[in-house]
Amino acid sequence: MRVVVAVIAAVVLGLCGLVSAQQGKLAPPAPQASERLDEAWEQATREAVARVAPCVVQIVTNIGLEAIPVESKPSKPGTKPGGGALLRGQGPTTGLIVTPDGYIITSSFNFLHIPREVTPTILVRIPGRPDPLPGRIVARDETRMLTLLKVDADNLPVPQAVPIKEIRVGQWALALGRTFSEAANAPPSVSVGIISALGRIWGKAIQTDAKVSPVNYGGPLADIHGRVFGVLVPMSPRGDSELAGVEWYDSGIGFAVPLEDIYRVLPRLKQGEDLHAAQLGVTFEQPAPLIGQDPTKPASQGGIFGTCRIARVWPNSPAARAGLQAGDEIVEADGKPIRWQLQLRHVLGPKYDFETVSLKVKRGEKILDFPNISLTRPKEPQRPVFAGILPMRDDALPGVEIRYVFPKSPAEIAGLRVGDRIVRVDNTFIQNPWHLRQVLAPFQPGAEVQLTLVRPGEKEKKLALHTVALKLGEAGTDIPEKLPDATKKEGLAIRSVYAPTILKGQEPFFAKPPKAKPPAPPPGKPGFFREKDPTSGREYWLYVPETYTAEVAHGLVIWLHPAGNPMEEPIRKTWERYCKSHALIVYAPKAENPSGWLTSEGDAIVQDIRHLLTQYRIDPQRVVAHGLGNGGSFALYLALDARDWIRGAVVIGGPLASRIPDYDPAMPLAVFYVAGGRDPNIETLRTVPRDLQRRHYPTLYREIPEHGTGYPTDASLLDEIVRWIDTLDRL
Repeated sequence: MRVVVAVIAAVVLGLCGLVSAQQGKLAPPAPQASERLDEAWEQATREAVARVAPCVVQIVTNIGLEAIPVESKPSKPGTKPGGGALLRGQGPTTGLIVTPDGYIITSSFNFLHIPREVTPTILVRIPGRPDPLPGRIVARDETRMLTLLKVDADNLPVPQAVPIKEIRVGQWALALGRTFSEAANAPPSVSVGIISALGRIWGKAIQTDAKVSPVNYGGPLADIHGRVFGVLVPMSPRGDSELAGVEWYDSGIGFAVPLEDIYRVLPRLKQGEDLHAAQLGVTFEQPAPLIGQDPTKPASQGGIFGTCRIARVWPNSPAARAGLQAGDEIVEADGKPIRWQLQLRHVLGPKYDFETVSLKVKRGEKILDFPNISLTRPKEPQRPVFAGILPMRDDALPGVEIRYVFPKSPAEIAGLRVGDRIVRVDNTFIQNPWHLRQVLAPFQPGAEVQLTLVRPGEKEKKLALHTVALKLGEAGTDIPEKLPDATKKEGLAIRSVYAPTILKGQEPFFAKPPKAKPPAPPPGKPGFFREKDPTSGREYWLYVPETYTAEVAHGLVIWLHPAGNPMEEPIRKTWERYCKSHALIVYAPKAENPSGWLTSEGDAIVQDIRHLLTQYRIDPQRVVAHGLGNGGSFALYLALDARDWIRGAVVIGGPLASRIPDYDPAMPLAVFYVAGGRDPNIETLRTVPRDLQRRHYPTLYREIPEHGTGYPTDASLLDEIVRWIDTLDRL
């Protein structure tokens, strides 16, 4: 191998030396030299693949939730789906042997369809062995989307890891997969590229431009010597589900978890310990966008470019146990200077919850040391908190104006009123409803916060600041019978910022930035449209009511039809009046497979949502996946997987199609679940809302006694669903 690589280097240097002395240009390479380079490269690639290929296995799952019957009784394990079924893209996947006694690492993408409580049948084909071996799931690495398997075997080949300190941008990289053939000695698939970046996904992965897709997820990314850089996974900065990163498929961007990092935690995984991300447990202050600052710039918006000044320490968190306090500013982490939250995230990003971090903190004029803070997260899961208000939409002023106060809610008990404007929570100025949601997300029900309100005087219209203590509750599912107007219709107005005088408690509290211009309206128009992607052939229809105006952000209802029946006409007629009365848009993609939806279609739907956000003013807090039967299963699956895009799911008669992840208050999701009492699967369907509620998802369940499996026509139920959508932005 070393001889072959040396030949490549010598030939390349020879080609680079063929310079015309007269013209100063590269002369055409001699045909013989070019052929020698090609031959040497091919030989080096073959030798590298041959060295690592014996460690690359094929994994087949023969049971689980690849297909879930919807319109008939559940089929027996392993049988083909009948009627309507939610289909996962089925087929073999790839894994990498990591110990001689049969431990295999693979991507969690390969098992996303299997709930925790289900024991799947897994068959592993090892190169050179005629018969597959049964495998079992041992543990999962939730931070890097990896799963450890075990087969009963000995004397298996194990790959050599490339030390992380030796990995460089520009090194050749070979992405291997073993999915195309079940033959014992078939060669793996190979995609060639380079290492294009290091320390990606907050320090957890290396990046390659080799083709990375479900074909080789779980397989190795190898170097030209046959050593392994890492294991290929669909990681993404946008999310942490097993499907995160699939949107990069075929984009020239792929990720691999360094094998050296995997070996470091392998002993824990072998013991059956699931690994989770580290959690410090603090919320940082966000600066008020004062007059004279550009609210579109990172410096005034905070976020990852904000300072690490602590606004709140989460109860029972590692930070609380270590003694950190509100007002502390983190200035150093593990010996690295910290100025922005971005820098701190790069330090904490690769860490597991069994690891530690050492911090230096500025408290007043003193610098305090906090060595070896254990980053173990609290055992109690996060629950959705509830203040008890609905925010006014399309508001050009900063803060959150209260549109509605829920009866008997924490807000009503604290004395909040319709028309009050929340401008600060504890020490953090609030920019808009989304920002308020993020600030409240880390709290648990029962926590108390201090709200600063702008409120009109009782007798005069003069505004004044008021401070109110509010004890947060847990999110409920109450739906008001009647709601006040939802919008101020200022979506295209110049957005004001806080005036400096608010810091003194004096008017004016708000001001318009100098030279600011109103935002341009998006180009989308009202009407009924049919669209077809010229490349993929994917089809969808879109209904935008003629009442649409860009001054008002509209909710988006994603209609996911049952298998084999798009239901275009009845859905359009049913939802047309609701679109006009409640500012909604209906987007209805068509399933590629007549037998049902494929989970892989979720990525295309997310891409369509992104596109629609550029064409229309869409309210991100009222994006809802809605489906019937097989489409209902897919609606729930899509909502759980794409929680950064979807805030609600209206499911009619759809069984659960994937495991339920932990609730994340920063990406809230609520579910309205409907089942027919005469549905043959009613006993199974009744378990779904209970499972969601156990994981703290706000879930409303309605069972229609005399209904079967069709779309409900009860006007009172549909009215309730629409009012529920109108309350998805509750805080």
